[in-house]
Amino acid sequence: RRLLVFGGVVRPHKGVELILDSLVALGDPAVALLVVGPETDHLKALRAHSAYAPYLLCAGSQPKERMPEFLSLADAIVLPLRNDPLSHSQMPCKIFEAMAMGKPMIGSAVADLPDVLSGCGWVVPPDDPNAIAERLRWIFAHPAESAAAGAALRQRCVERYSQAVTERALLKIVRDLTGWIPPVPSPR
Repeated sequence: RRLLVFGGVVRPHKGVELILDSLVALGDPAVALLVVGPETDHLKALRAHSAYAPYLLCAGSQPKERMPEFLSLADAIVLPLRNDPLSHSQMPCKIFEAMAMGKPMIGSAVADLPDVLSGCGWVVPPDDPNAIAERLRWIFAHPAESAAAGAALRQRCVERYSQAVTERALLKIVRDLTGWIPPVPSPR
């Protein structure tokens, strides 16, 4: 079975139903979405939708330390944020967790996702399950290219979004704004 993994709290602006609509469009019961997170009212409604039943698996809430284990099961990650003000005002940390795992990734053209995924992931129009389905078809039909994209995502994560890189960038901002030179952090 091919597996997509969504880790987090399922809420309307996160677009999980777009993933499910794309799986319905694919029409392949060998592809499923695993949701790792609490059972919200929105997730309950998705589970009750008869067209989604063959494609939706739920692992429930899990300790954060187990997220890499669940992400390692994924053949691809889809982050289909909706085109709404709440989605435009955030950058989900799950994108960086998935990038660190080196998985092929599709994101919607919302907030900073196009910039983060540029050149190593795929960006689709927001609220477009058919575009997600077409990209998933391509990913599944091109495993070598998809694996290379996942490796490029991991490399980008290390180079741009790792703790060490982020720490240096934040300290530079503080220094530039305040003139304060923080003590050198001890090596990790």
